[in-house]
Amino acid sequence: MNPNSKAGVRKIIKDEIMKSGGILRLKPAWVARDFIPPGRRLGLPQSDYELGPRGGICERWLASTTKADNKVGVPNEGLSLLDISSPSGITLREGVEYAGDLIMGK
Repeated sequence: MNPNSKAGVRKIIKDEIMKSGGILRLKPAWVARDFIPPGRRLGLPQSDYELGPRGGICERWLASTTKADNKVGVPNEGLSLLDISSPSGITLREGVEYAGDLIMGK
């Protein structure tokens, strides 16, 4: 089964829900902004805040299914990733799209 297919993502999420007793952990979603200086209160190493033309990390989004809209962006910026081992990483947006009934119920 292809882990990037809808059925593959559903199986990965179902297995994780069973393994963790119903808890899906998320990785932090760091968002850079070029119009706000980083406040440096997010607990990142100092070298991680400044990102050149993208600006600096100044926001941490929680349980986000919304992509950040920046002039200079990176793929999936702002989207929370499920904190599980998978070949390509599964965003919470994909999880809700492909396995919403498993995550939130019918």
